[in-house]
Amino acid sequence: MNLKSITYLLLFILFSSHAQTNFKKGIYTSWETLKANTPDSELQSEVVYKKVMTDKEKVEPHRIAVIKSDAKRNILAFSNGEELFFNAEKPELKNKPFFNHVTMYGERFGIYNSLFVIGINKNLGVGNFPMHCNVKGIELIDFKNNTITKVLNTSDLKAILKNDPELLRRFKKESKKNLKIRLYLLEYLVRNS
Repeated sequence: MNLKSITYLLLFILFSSHAQTNFKKGIYTSWETLKANTPDSELQSEVVYKKVMTDKEKVEPHRIAVIKSDAKRNILAFSNGEELFFNAEKPELKNKPFFNHVTMYGERFGIYNSLFVIGINKNLGVGNFPMHCNVKGIELIDFKNNTITKVLNTSDLKAILKNDPELLRRFKKESKKNLKIRLYLLEYLVRNS
């Protein structure tokens, strides 16, 4: 096992030991209901779950879900009782939007991959899923402050790490910083959640 794999394994173990938030099954239309873990309504729509691959990250599948419904309202997130799926654009359900799977780190932070989706030939896919996705970066959800921070490059990460000067100093000394953005973000979450 190489050093990178060992580091990810240790971070995973640390995260697993943190208290995880289990969201109640249902649809959330606002930050307030999401933070209070009180769904606005039951999840009655048909939900199709899928793992999609991207050009750059063939090894890591990205969990997404599509809700099929004629309901004409906007939602922020939904939970199936075990996992949280999020779409910051609060899409209308009637458009069959896709939602990103959120990995929670403690009760304060959650992250998901920011995907750029091209719906080419989507009628050929199972459940009308997009056929092509690219990862733009990582989205960091801060449930305490009701914010979403895009982490698309090293400058975005440095802006977050300024709250942890020791970690920022270490990151600045790294070579190939672009390859270590996720690793440092995860370590920041462990240290600050």
